[in-house]
Amino acid sequence: MNSKSVQTIIERAQSENRPELSEFETKQILEAAGISTSMPAIAADADAAVQVAAELGFPVVLKVASAEVTHKSEVGGVALSLASEPEVRSAFEEIKANLARRVPRARFGGVTVQKMIAGGTEMIAGIIRERNFGPLVMVGFGGIYAEILKDTVLRLAPVDRPEALAMIGELKGAALIKGSRGQPPADLNALGELLVALSQLAVEQPAITELDINPVSVSATGVCALDGRAMVRSANGEAEPARTDRSG
Repeated sequence: MNSKSVQTIIERAQSENRPELSEFETKQILEAAGISTSMPAIAADADAAVQVAAELGFPVVLKVASAEVTHKSEVGGVALSLASEPEVRSAFEEIKANLARRVPRARFGGVTVQKMIAGGTEMIAGIIRERNFGPLVMVGFGGIYAEILKDTVLRLAPVDRPEALAMIGELKGAALIKGSRGQPPADLNALGELLVALSQLAVEQPAITELDINPVSVSATGVCALDGRAMVRSANGEAEPARTDRSG
C-alpha cells in the first residue's frame, strides 16, 4: 500500500472542497493499494482522443470527464467497443453534445480513453463506512447482473484472505464465477486479494467514506477495475450522506 500517494490525492480533493473523487483519482488510489485497473488517459479534444486510442490499440472506451457527472452512462457519456479512429472521433463529439444537452451546467473536461477489456464477469466491490458499524467491505455482481440478481455480501473490515473467499462463496450467483456451462472458473484468489486490499484501504484511510468499483472484471486470468468512484470526508471531518444506490 502506497499510503503517501493515497493521502496526497485525498488531501488535494479536501483542499478543493470536493467530496467526490474523479474516476482517474479513484483508480490512482486503487493502483496505490495494489489493485489492477484500466487506468485511463484524459483527452481534451477529439484529436487527442484519437491519438491516445491509437497508442493503446483498438478497441477502446470513451467516458465523459466532468466533475459534475457521477453516473456517466445516464447522460450519454460512455461509448464502448470503438474500433477505429473515425468511431473515436464521432464518439467524442457525441459525448460532448450529450453533456451539453442533458447537463448544460456541467463543465466538459474532455473524455477519458481506456482499453476495452473483453470477457470476464462484471462484479462490484467496494468500501462502505457506516456510522454505527464502521468500515465495511462489499462484493457482489455488477454490470448486467446488478439489477437482476441484487446479490451482494458485506463484512466488517478488516478481512483476511480466508474471510474474503468466504464472502465470495456466499454470493447467490457464485456458480457463475466458479465455472459453469463450460466456462473456465474465474481467478477467485485474485478477487479475494482485491477484497483484502480494499479492507486495508478502509482501515488505513478513514477519510474515504465510500469507494465503489463497478464494474470489476473477473476472469480466469485475474481481476481489473474498469470503473470506480470514491467519496471523502471534508477537511473538518464531515462526511457526505451515504448513497443507497450502488448500481454504478
